[in-house]
Formats: sequence, structure tokens, C-alpha cells
Amino acid sequence: CECTHNTKGLNCEQCEDFYNDLPWKPAGKETNACRRCNCNNHATSCHFDAAVFELTGRVSGGVCDGCQHNTMGRNCEQCKQFFYREPSLDFSDPNVCQPCNCDPGGSLDDGICDSYTDEASDLVSGRCHCKANVEGRRCDTCKNGYWNFDEYNPAGCQPCTCNTLGTINNEGCDQVTGECTCKRYVVGRDCNQCLPEYYDLSDSQDGCKPCECDLGGAFDNNCDVISGQCRCRPHLTGRSCSTPDQSFFVAQIDHLTLEAEAANCSTNCQVEIREPYRDGQETTWTGPGFMLARP
Repeated sequence: CECTHNTKGLNCEQCEDFYNDLPWKPAGKETNACRRCNCNNHATSCHFDAAVFELTGRVSGGVCDGCQHNTMGRNCEQCKQFFYREPSLDFSDPNVCQPCNCDPGGSLDDGICDSYTDEASDLVSGRCHCKANVEGRRCDTCKNGYWNFDEYNPAGCQPCTCNTLGTINNEGCDQVTGECTCKRYVVGRDCNQCLPEYYDLSDSQDGCKPCECDLGGAFDNNCDVISGQCRCRPHLTGRSCSTPDQSFFVAQIDHLTLEAEAANCSTNCQVEIREPYRDGQETTWTGPGFMLARP
């Protein structure tokens, strides 16, 4: 017989190789031509499976044999485990299934990755399954707020210990050293201390407030890191040491100036006449002026 419709055999009673997508039937009013299997160019042979034919509603029964190029499935339509579909290539391309490239130190499931992209199922082709504190397509980076990437750590990275009040925008820490990014007036590996001469660690923009101790009333510009209380000299109180105790007052700078303009002058001195201030400022002398003495 001279076989047609993709058949073979002495009586054309079989479908040709790779034309087994439909069951063989003798031609009648319809040609009942044997149909080529769809293996996406990843297999060279196929066979007919009656169960598959029924499962598909008697539409297709061809099953591909020996899928190549790291593919699998009835029609070689999926990438094997530990391979993913390269989105830029057509699935018939022999290089469409690429190996997963997961970092063994940060990934789970022996380095398996999503084999295809499906937004509804939150799958991204080639994305690895990361440990709890790890992120990135390859699972090779600590999440924000974590550091010290370690393959022996079940979570992948350890949490930063930054004080949230003293850290800029709560950015976390350096992923290698664990040091935190401190605000302007904050110091310490964990950004948990105010700079010297600053106090009151808070969520303010700069983190701490300046002590601003009174220059004359305090011994120095250091204050309590919590209350801001400065170290006051005797008879002075207040947070900044600017308030005198009861029964004391703060004298003018020239309080101890001697008013000697009416005294007998020697050869090395003279009276410097001073006029009252014209802008209404309080006069601090009582006589005509000051005695100007020269050495």
C-alpha cells in the first residue's frame, strides 16, 4: 500500500513515528490522519496513551519520550527541578531551561528555585527559596536589619542590635561589621549613646540635645545623659546652672570695678570721663567716669 495521512505498515495500519497524538483509525468519510506530537522540539519520539487521551477530553493522547534540554512533562513543556525557564527565550529553544544559581549558604530546599513565573502564586522564574533572614534572587544578601551572612546559621543572618532611637531612619546595620548608622549626636556600635556634652537619646532628627551648661555657673559642659543636669558651682542651681540659690544673685561683669575717679591721682594715672549711655542702657558707674591707671 502507498500510505498517506502520516501512516505506515503493510496495510497502513500504524501511525508514523512522532505522529501519535491521536489513535489510529482507518480512513472513511474523514481522513483520520495521524497527528504529530507536540514536544516543543525537546524530544524525537512519542507514544499514544489512551488514558491521557481520555483525560484531555479525547483531544490529545501523545506522550513525548525522553525529553531533552532539561525539560519534562507530557509535552516536554516544563523545566526539570533545579532548572528554570529563561523568560527571554521561546520554550522551543534548546537553552530555555537554565540551572538554578542559588547561594548554598542562604537558600533552602537544596538550592531549588521557581521554575516559572506566576504572579498569582508569587512565583518568579529563577528566584531561589531563601532562609528567613536572607533575600535576593540568589539568596545571597541579608535582609535590612540583619547582618553576618553565615551558611551555618539556620536563619542565614543574625538581627542587628541597633537602638531604633539613635539609628538614622532605622536603617539597620552594616551587613559585614554589624555597626549601626547613627544620628548626628549619637555614638556607639549600636547607636545607643549620646555624644559627650549631649543628652536625652530620643527619636528626634539629631538623636540627642546639647547640654548647653552655663559657662559661668557650671564647672564644664558635661551633663547627665538622661536628665541633662549640669555640674553646678556652689550657690547655683537649675538644669544648666544658670539660677542662683535663694539669697544670692549674679553680679554684673564689672561688679568689682573700683570707683576711684575721685581719689588722689599719681603721675601714672588720669580720670577718664564717661558720659551716660544715650540709648538708655543702664549706667554702671556713679562718678564722672573711671580712673585710668597705667603701669
